[in-house]
Amino acid sequence: MSKLSIIISIIIAIVFFIIGIIVDNIPYFTLSNEFELDDLLSILITIIIAISIPLYLQKWQENQRTLKDLVIDDIRELLKINDEIASKISNCKSSGIINNDDRKIVIESFDKIDRKIAILQSQIQENYPNKSSGHLLSIQTISREYWSNTTGDELMKNQTNPSVFSQNYYDKFRLHSDKFEKELKLFAHRVNKY
Repeated sequence: MSKLSIIISIIIAIVFFIIGIIVDNIPYFTLSNEFELDDLLSILITIIIAISIPLYLQKWQENQRTLKDLVIDDIRELLKINDEIASKISNCKSSGIINNDDRKIVIESFDKIDRKIAILQSQIQENYPNKSSGHLLSIQTISREYWSNTTGDELMKNQTNPSVFSQNYYDKFRLHSDKFEKELKLFAHRVNKY
């Protein structure tokens, strides 16, 4: 035991000793050596309540934390998919062209994002129905803009042969990618506060 805990124990013992002396000297307080059944039941019920309430609250907090962790894990997966798209587009920018395989990977990644957002939406509506509908709507809107601007450009539509990569396309892509990432991170922080 540390010195501090020994000192605290001694102080607590002295305080209880003094309280005992004070209570013993006050004529209004009397102690009986007999217990009645209702007194015993009252003590047992009090002990049961004192033990069960903290256990219940701890279990409830653990369940809430688990639900938040599931939602935040899905948000992390969305961020990972966004990073994969950004990596693929950056590689295409470095090589100066984008080919059909690259286009296919980017489009499939956006399909994954759509599916993940749908799963996230159902989890949020089930577990936090009154707290986050506006936030999810914002993520969906930004995701659609991101998808539309990334895959709707002539660069992505031309599937006959490799296309020359432009700086203008990359700048627009980064703008939407960063906006999507920022919104996901803000949403993770909001979920953590629920």
